[in-house]
Amino acid sequence: MDRQDKQPNFIDLATKAPVDKESIQFFSNQPRMRPYLSESSPYQPIDFLSRRVEHNDTSNTFFNQAMNSPTTIPRLTALLHKDIVSMKPVPESRKGEDPVEPDIVIFVEIGSGLNGFRDTVHGGAISSLLDETLSYCVEGLRCCVGSDQQGEPPRLYTAKLNISFRAPVYSPGVFMVTAWLKERQGRKWFLDSRMTGDNGQVYAEAKGLWISEKPRAVI
Repeated sequence: MDRQDKQPNFIDLATKAPVDKESIQFFSNQPRMRPYLSESSPYQPIDFLSRRVEHNDTSNTFFNQAMNSPTTIPRLTALLHKDIVSMKPVPESRKGEDPVEPDIVIFVEIGSGLNGFRDTVHGGAISSLLDETLSYCVEGLRCCVGSDQQGEPPRLYTAKLNISFRAPVYSPGVFMVTAWLKERQGRKWFLDSRMTGDNGQVYAEAKGLWISEKPRAVI
C-alpha cells in the first residue's frame, strides 16, 4: 500500500489544506521571520489545523475560538521542516546543542485579549502555545516512523510538560515559537520548545515527554 492509498495523516492534512496568505504576508514583513518564508527556506507553510472551525465538532474549540480573534491571536502561521514533509526517517538522538533548524516554526501575533497582568500575556496562554507547537511537532514526526499492521503510525500521548518562564511577554506583539525532537528512547519521545521575540530574546521554554502507544497485537 503506498501513501496515496492510506487514510490522510497529519502531514497530508496540514500540507494540502489552504494556508492563510494574509498572515504569511504580514509575517514576511518582519525582518527576523522573512528568511523562513523565502523560496529557499527549508520550511513549508502548513495549515494550522487547530484554528480551523469544523461544524458539529467540539474539538479544538480553544484554538479556533478563544485563541482565534482580533484581540487574542489575530494572525498565526505554521511552518514544517521539509524533511518532515517528505517523511524522512526520524533520528534516534540529537544530543548536544539545539538544532539550527527546528522541526517546526510558528509565527504568532498576540493581542491584549490574552493578558494576565497589564500589557502582559497570561502564563497559561504562553503554555498553551508551547504545548500546541510541541503537539504539531510530534504529530508531524510520527508520520516519519514505521507503521503498524493497519498502516497507521503509532500514536503519541503527552506524559509530561515542564514550562520555564524567562521574561514577561508584553502585548501586543509578534513572537516565534519553535519545537524540535531531542531524543527517542524506545516508546519515549523527548522534545523541546521555545518562545522568542523579534530580537531573539527567549521568553519561555518547554520540555516535554511523549509516549508512543504499544504495538497492536497481530491476530
